[in-house]
Amino acid sequence: MNPSTKKGFTLIEMLVVIAIIALLAAILVPAVSTTKKKADAVKCMHNLNQIGMAVTQYAMANNERLPVSNETSSGNDPRGWRLVIAPFLDIDTSQWWADNALTKSVFLCPSFKRGPGHNARWNGGYGWNYRYMGHRTNSTGYSERQKLYTIPNPVETVLVADTTEGKDTSTDYKIAYLYRPTGGGGATTPSVGNRHRNGINVLWADMHVSWMSHDQLTTGKDGNKNWYYEREK
Repeated sequence: MNPSTKKGFTLIEMLVVIAIIALLAAILVPAVSTTKKKADAVKCMHNLNQIGMAVTQYAMANNERLPVSNETSSGNDPRGWRLVIAPFLDIDTSQWWADNALTKSVFLCPSFKRGPGHNARWNGGYGWNYRYMGHRTNSTGYSERQKLYTIPNPVETVLVADTTEGKDTSTDYKIAYLYRPTGGGGATTPSVGNRHRNGINVLWADMHVSWMSHDQLTTGKDGNKNWYYEREK
């Protein structure tokens, strides 16, 4: 036999190599996926921190008053609160409530997935607690514009948070709102999201950001399912 002749892989050796590769893939792919989800959750929390700083700056420039979800000057659109804080984030929206910039950058949760058929312009995954922290300045039955430092229990009061992805494509605007656990008012189903480890990231009224489980948010506290959303406890 010629000593320079190279020996090739046998069939068994090739099968062993393929099996090892498959095993490594089975181990690594879930790990990579988990790592990405964690990175997205961290980026989401960073977005909410940025939003919190912008809301605070807006309030300081407006006699300590917070934005409302549907700014009357922005066509009564659920993204109105984003429009008024955009300048404090150096985001140019040309003062138009339907500007696509309001669903990008810090207004886009990296884990948010729009359902099939949803209009992309409506949401980036974050919503304002509109029923208790300000819906319209002239709407009967909803809280009006709140003052930053007069919220009784700000550490347990949701201001902005991850919304649900929503399933209703006939009224896309719904997925741009942040609904209370008991729903109502045409709320999406489910009314509370769970995109980060079966929970959501929350910007609280004291401007700190944290994660809370879907179960805890929907259960509430002291027998009140809407505890973490209501202004008055």
